[in-house]
Formats: sequence, structure tokens, C-alpha cells
Amino acid sequence: MFTATESSRTRIKVLKERLVRLSEEIGIANTQLIGTSGVERSRLERQIENLVVEMESTETQLNTLEASNPTPNRHYLQLKEDLPKIDFVKQMNRVESILKRFNPDGGAALFLIQDSYSMAGAYLKARIQDCLGTKAKHYPVVFSLDTGVDERALLDRLAGYFDVQAISELNQYALAIVNKLCQSLRGGTTIFVELQKWDEVPDQDRVLSWFLEHFWIPLGQQLNAVSQTYRGFKVIAVIVSDTELSAECLELPCYCKSREFDSQKVVPLPLKNWEEGEIQHWLEIHQELSRSRSETLAKRIYQKSKNGIPQLVIGALIQEFT
Repeated sequence: MFTATESSRTRIKVLKERLVRLSEEIGIANTQLIGTSGVERSRLERQIENLVVEMESTETQLNTLEASNPTPNRHYLQLKEDLPKIDFVKQMNRVESILKRFNPDGGAALFLIQDSYSMAGAYLKARIQDCLGTKAKHYPVVFSLDTGVDERALLDRLAGYFDVQAISELNQYALAIVNKLCQSLRGGTTIFVELQKWDEVPDQDRVLSWFLEHFWIPLGQQLNAVSQTYRGFKVIAVIVSDTELSAECLELPCYCKSREFDSQKVVPLPLKNWEEGEIQHWLEIHQELSRSRSETLAKRIYQKSKNGIPQLVIGALIQEFT
């Protein structure tokens, strides 16, 4: 017999899995639209419309359930919330300084997080998302061998969010999505696009070059026109790779230098191991430990985590406090 709490958690898991499935089905249907016409095209268009409606309904159910779900382990959830605060100071200073450079009309920025798996890049991404506020519209795009690892796969995922029909010519397809994204902007709108699992892309240099030339740069150009009607919007994108980008991709001339910002380029956010002193400070502030206790524990966790590899530090802290 399931308790009410267990039933809610099971339902939340089912709804999240349904959202992933619906996103994949929308992408597949968009791909099938290419080259079709007449009755078959009308059928696919109706199918996509129905899938979008179902996705919106599922998101509403999930938000309602998560808001009402009792919390069985508040300490664990608080721990997960506090973990990103161990470090990422330099990275967040960089992000926040760029956001402050946006003029009152609005702006766009494209960030890069690589070595995400071992260096806890997901926690930095969470910090960025928190910085953008709870009203930011989040559009995750996940590359996978099952759903595609090229330019079209990227566009198919984005098209599902903006209800754009697939177009066989890639550059026109990209521009159609850019147009819809810009049409969705209003005063103060914040859009957060997350390109996950970039390490799954075999031709990273080609896909990134294409994305910049045919999506990101045209988007920035259109934002100038949007600012004539609406102000204060932000379009933020982040490329997340579990590993380091390929050598060919890193050699592209499209990255901002340490203090430079060009909205048409990629802003790297380099990650590093966490220092023993940073772990100790976090233990004192967020776990309210004494100085001597936090010093002893920080030294042990730093050694266990092979000199502060972030993902190992996180594992050790969760083991320690749950």
C-alpha cells in the first residue's frame, strides 16, 4: 500500500517522464513533416498541435503537484539547495557583470560550461538559472543518439517549444524559430535556453559554427528590432558539455577572452577544483559547524575527493549529512 507521499512522488516521476516523451514525439513529428503535403501534412500538423496542448497540460499538473507535495526530507533538500554555494564565485561574478552590461533595452548572452560532469557544472547552471529569477522561461535541449546529435536535432527540440513547423532547409528553419522566439518577447521577459549533452555531438566545431552563424547572430540582430517595442528582455543560452569540447571546437575563433564580452560570441565559464578553505567556509556558514569541527571535516572531505574534485566533494557531503 502506497502512502500519500509515496503516491505523489510516483506521480511526479510519471509526469516528468511524460514531458520528456512528449518533447521527443513533437521533434519526431516535426521531422516527419519534411517533404509531406496534403492530407498527410494536415494530419501531422494536427498531431503536433495536440502534443503541444498535452505538454502544456502536463506541465500545469506537474507544477501543481510539486507545489502541494509534502517534503519528507527537508534537510536533504536544503542541502541540495546550498551545495552550489560552495564556490562558483568567479563564474557568477562573470555572469552578473555581463547581465549588468545589458542596456535598458535588453540583451543576449551565450555561455559555455564544459567538464560539467566531474566539475559539478549542473550546480553552476542552477546558480545561473536562480540569478535569472523564477519567472524566466526555461527551454532545455538535450542531445542524444536516440533523438539526434546535429543541427536539425537542435532545431527540432527548439521548434517544439515555439510551435514552429519543420522546414527542410536548415537555415530557413532556424530563422523561423528565431522569428517565433522574438515574437514571444515582452517587456521584462527572460528566456533561458540550455543546450545539454554537447559532448554527444560528434562534429562539435561544425554544429557550433552553424549555430552561431544561422541562429545566435541572427537572433541578436532581431532583438534590436524587438527593443523598439519592448524593453528589458533577456535571452540567455548556455552550452553544457559533460566533457571538454573537442580540440577542433576549442580552436574556433568564437570565444570571448577573460574580460571581453561580445554578444555574438561564446563566453566560457571555466571550472576548477574546490579548495579546502572553500569547503570549510561552506560548512561553517551552511551547516553551522564550529571552526574546529569544520576544519577537521573539510580536510577529510578534501582528501576523499582527490583534492577537491567538485562532484566527489558533493558526494562526500551528501553522505556526511543525510
